[in-house]
Amino acid sequence: MDLEPSASICEACQRIDFSKALNELDTGLLKTDLFLPPPPTILDNDADRFASPTARDANCDICRLLSSAVVYDRSGPETLGKGFFRLYGFSFLSCSTEYRMHELWDAEDSVGLIVAKRELDYSILLVLSDFLYRCNGLNKGYFVCNWTRNHGLGLLKPQVIPARFNAQRARLWITNCIEDHGSDCADDVPTSSIPGMEVIDCEACEVVQADASMKWVALSYRWGPQPQTGTHVYSISQASATVKDAISVTRSLGYRYLWVDKYCINQQDAKLRDIQIGKMDLIYHNAQLVIIAAAGPDEHYGLPGVGSTGRIDQSFIVRAGVATLMNTGPDPAHQVETKSEWWKRAWTFQEGLLPRRRLVFTETQSFFECHTAIWNEGFGGVECIPNRKTVDWSQWKIGNYLLTKYRDTTVGSYPHARDFISKRFSHFMRLVQHYTTRRLTFEADSLRGVTGILTFLAKRSEYPVVHLVGLPYTPVDKSRPFDVEPCMFVSMAWYHLHEKQSFAPYRRREFPSWTWAGWAGAIRWVGYDFQYGEEVIPMIRRLELESEGGGTLPAAEYLRLRDPVENCPQSARALHFQAPLVPTSVFEEASRSCPSDDWDRLLITGRRMWGKTKLPTKRPSELFGLLRNGTWSCLWLGDHHIRIEGNSWTKGISFLLVVEWQDSKTASRVGALVLDYSVDDIDQRVDLVAEEDCQWVKVRLI
Repeated sequence: MDLEPSASICEACQRIDFSKALNELDTGLLKTDLFLPPPPTILDNDADRFASPTARDANCDICRLLSSAVVYDRSGPETLGKGFFRLYGFSFLSCSTEYRMHELWDAEDSVGLIVAKRELDYSILLVLSDFLYRCNGLNKGYFVCNWTRNHGLGLLKPQVIPARFNAQRARLWITNCIEDHGSDCADDVPTSSIPGMEVIDCEACEVVQADASMKWVALSYRWGPQPQTGTHVYSISQASATVKDAISVTRSLGYRYLWVDKYCINQQDAKLRDIQIGKMDLIYHNAQLVIIAAAGPDEHYGLPGVGSTGRIDQSFIVRAGVATLMNTGPDPAHQVETKSEWWKRAWTFQEGLLPRRRLVFTETQSFFECHTAIWNEGFGGVECIPNRKTVDWSQWKIGNYLLTKYRDTTVGSYPHARDFISKRFSHFMRLVQHYTTRRLTFEADSLRGVTGILTFLAKRSEYPVVHLVGLPYTPVDKSRPFDVEPCMFVSMAWYHLHEKQSFAPYRRREFPSWTWAGWAGAIRWVGYDFQYGEEVIPMIRRLELESEGGGTLPAAEYLRLRDPVENCPQSARALHFQAPLVPTSVFEEASRSCPSDDWDRLLITGRRMWGKTKLPTKRPSELFGLLRNGTWSCLWLGDHHIRIEGNSWTKGISFLLVVEWQDSKTASRVGALVLDYSVDDIDQRVDLVAEEDCQWVKVRLI
C-alpha cells in the first residue's frame, strides 16, 4: 500500500523529530529487559495541543490522531498549562505487557506513542506509561510510528486492516494450529461419540446426518427474533445474514460441514433437544473451528467483511516525512468482552469457552485464537514466520485472549478433602459465577445454557466435579474417604452480588430455591473467595436428598460414584438436613445496638455484613420483623476460616441461610447473610451462637 504524504500537518507537529525515536529503536536505546518498562524518549516538550478539547476536530492530521493517545492518571484531565503534557516514544513490543514477557527474535518493533503529564518523575512515568499505554490501547488502539521506507509486513508489526475478510490468511492460522501446536490443540474425540448429530452440508445447502468421517465447523451467534414455526427444518435459503456468511466462510476455509443449532437441533422435540444439548461439550470442543459472530445485535447483522455487511474502518494513518504514524484500532478481544451483544448472552459463554479454535468476527476485523496462539488482522502474524518448525510454540502464549480469565478449566487432582473443596471446586465456581452474570431469554434454560461446560468439567479429571441441579459435588467413592457435609456446605454457601447487576435477583420456579439455577442474578460462592489455606466448618448434619419420586436417601448413598460419570445424579427435589436456628434474640440485640437501621453499621455477635452480598431486605428492621413473626428464619450452615498471609490473625466467614417457611418442616430459600469476623487461629472456634442456646431444626428445603 503506497502512502501519500499527509497534506495537513500543523507547524508544531512538523517540528516533531520522529526519526529520533526510530533511530533509538533501531540502535537498541529503547529496548529493555523482560520485566522492566522501557525508558521513554521525549519527542515534544509542549504537547498540550493533543489534550485540548478541540484536538479531535483540528485541521492537523497528527493532532487529530494523537488526541486519542492522551492518557491520564487517576486524577483525570486537569486544566492545561504551558507544557503540561509531553509526547513520549517507547518500544511498542517492550511496553505492551502481552508481548514483553517473551523474546520474539523475529518480531519487528515499532515506536509506541503516548501523551502524558510532564510533572511525573521518571520512575512513576515508567510504571504509569506502561499501565496506561496498555489500557488506552485496549479501548482506543495503540498509537505507533514506523519508518515510511519500511511500510510492509512484519511479525507483530501493526498494519492496516483490509476491508474484506482474508480467508487465505485465516487458513494459515488454522494450519499453524493443527500442524505445529501439538497436543494442546489436538485433544479430540471421534465423531461417533455424538449420536444423532446433524450438520449443514454447505455444498448442497441441506441438513444431513453426521458420520464418523466428517470434520465440521460450528457457529456461535446471538439469535434474533424468530417467527413461530412448527417444523424442524428451517429453509437454509432463507437463513439470516450471519448463517449465510458462516456457510461462505466455512467453504472458503476448505470445510464442507457446518453445525448451527437452529438447523441441527430439533427445536420442537424437547427430548431430542435435551439429548443434543447434553452433547454440547463434544460438538463445540471437537469442531475443527468455531466461528463466533460477535458483531452487531443479532444473527441478521452478518459477518463484517464477508457478505454485504461492511467493516467499520478505524484505521488512521498519517505520513509525516520519513515516519508513518497509525492507530491499530481497539483490541478486538477486549471489545468483544466489553461491548458485544454476543458476550452478554448466557448460551454463548460455553460456546466461546469449549472450542479448541475460534475465529471471531467483530465490527472492525476478525481474529483467531487457540490454546497456544492468537492472531488478528491488525498485526503481522504467522505469515511473517519463514520456518514455523523452528518456533517453540509452547512459549508463544502472547496477546489478549477472549475469555482469558476463564480458560483454565483443568480440574486438578487433590487427595485431601480440604484441598478438594478449596482448589478443585474453584474451577467450577469461577465458570458458573461468570455464567450467572449473563442474560437468558427463557428462564427454563438456566442449566441447559451451561450444560456443555459442566459436562466438560465432569470428564476432564481423574477426580470429577459433577453437579446436583447446578451445585458442585464430588461423587462419593469408597476408595477414598470424603465427608459429604463439608462438600455440600461449600456448594450451598452461595450469595447474590449486589454490584454486578442493576436488577434485583428473582426466582426461577423451574428449579429448587437452594440452587443458583433457581434464581436470576449474579452469584458468588463464599468458598471461591477463600480458596487457599482454609478450614471449612459445616454446621449442617444428617443430610438426606429427596428424589423427584419423593423417596429420600442419605447424601453419601445418593451421591455415590456412577460409571460413567454422566450417570451420577444431577437432580433432587429437596434437601433434608439439620442446622442450628439462629435465635431472634441475637438480631434483637443487634438491632438495639444499631438504631440507624443500616446494614453497613450492623453487628451480629461481633460480625459485620460481608460487603459484596445482596441482602434479603432493604433494611435490617424489615428482616427482623419477618424473623419475629416466624415467617422467615436464619439457619447457620457453617463457617469458613482462612489465614491471611503475613498476619497473625485469621479471617472468618459465617454463612446464614435465610428461609421462608411453607409449613412446619418445609422451607424455601429467600436469601443469605454472610458475616465477616476475625479470629486468632485458623482452628479456633468462635461460635455465632453459644452451644446452650442452639436450637437444632430439621428442614426440608425445596
